[in-house]
Amino acid sequence: MELARRADPVSPAITAFVPCVYLSARRYRRALCEAIDAVALEPYSPLAHWALGRAYAAAGRPHDAIDSLERASELAGHASFWLSAVGYARGMAGDRTGADDVVSALRVRCRREYVSPYDLAIASLGAGDTASAFDHLEDAFAQRVMRLIMLGEPEFDGVRSDKRFMRLAKKVGLPHRQA
Repeated sequence: MELARRADPVSPAITAFVPCVYLSARRYRRALCEAIDAVALEPYSPLAHWALGRAYAAAGRPHDAIDSLERASELAGHASFWLSAVGYARGMAGDRTGADDVVSALRVRCRREYVSPYDLAIASLGAGDTASAFDHLEDAFAQRVMRLIMLGEPEFDGVRSDKRFMRLAKKVGLPHRQA
């Protein structure tokens, strides 16, 4: 990502993905700084606000995460991908009702449009419903949802020691150090 950024230092997409690399490395302070820069470069980028929200959540600032993730969702038309992150952050902030509301909204959407089971899993984790989260992750595996490669991300740190997580990570083929 650093090579890509050097090649195109004002690319909003590249700049928005840089914090994601630092999040994966659990370098939360650096991820937060990079995400703030990404939003400053392109304030109308849902991806930049999503990266900032994730960085805030990982850095233990869930209320700031909600603000950033709601902005990302608003900019992106409230698609399920963005909304699920809001639900996750609401749960991390202790807003169980808000997290449950997001899960309910996603389930209603399932009746009229495709909602990735991965998105349902993220929102369910935020709501504290790990059983449903794992059911959705298994559905995502059955559907070959590409985003399962993100099981190594910080959002899953709280369930990493769960046998269901370890089984799924092995099926997905993630290295043991990520699982």
